[in-house]
Amino acid sequence: MKTRRTIATSLTLLIAFSAGCSPLLFPTRTSVGLPETYTPAGPAFTTPVPAEAVTWTPEPFALELTPLPTPTALATLELPTQPALPLGMQVWDGLPTYPAESRPDYYFRLRYDPASWALTTDQFGHPVLASRNLAGCGLGPAVGRGLPLSGGVAHEVRQIAGVTFQISAASVGGATQFVNYAGGDGAIYTAFALSFGDQADSCQTDAEIVLGTLSSVPQREATPVPG
Repeated sequence: MKTRRTIATSLTLLIAFSAGCSPLLFPTRTSVGLPETYTPAGPAFTTPVPAEAVTWTPEPFALELTPLPTPTALATLELPTQPALPLGMQVWDGLPTYPAESRPDYYFRLRYDPASWALTTDQFGHPVLASRNLAGCGLGPAVGRGLPLSGGVAHEVRQIAGVTFQISAASVGGATQFVNYAGGDGAIYTAFALSFGDQADSCQTDAEIVLGTLSSVPQREATPVPG
């Protein structure tokens, strides 16, 4: 019995001694931490620049506008010689300026007094009905025109000798520069631009007498101005 106790005591001491001298045999749990040199992965950050060190100069705002042509009076035109004797009313036949709103086999027709008007061409080769009595007064097919930013357009719908026209008067600084007339008779729809010189009121009055004759004519009966 005593021998067994001696053996047990010796084993206990041996185990205790081994545990104290050889910690690898009985490791203790330790917390797993990050190494001191650990750097988190991710994008590199630079040192922010102080706000007071940044200077910003706004660029000047420039609105670039394409200059638009300002309508002016007709250039001096070479008018056909005025007939010595009255020949009665003459006609001006031409293609409508709004073909989509017109029948394809019809022309417009204006009637005019050759003693007061002459059918000629402008500096661009376009037909124009020019006044013989008022310099710069002319009626031609309407084309796109531009106005400066200070310009304005006044619109109205008015009948002239039974023909309904949409009338657009363009002005700059309160002075009328040109007037567009757009109208038709059901078969054609076309537009004319009226330019005038110093006698704007007289020019417009005379031109509206001609515009009041607007009608359509079948292509087979038309006598268009040679282009």
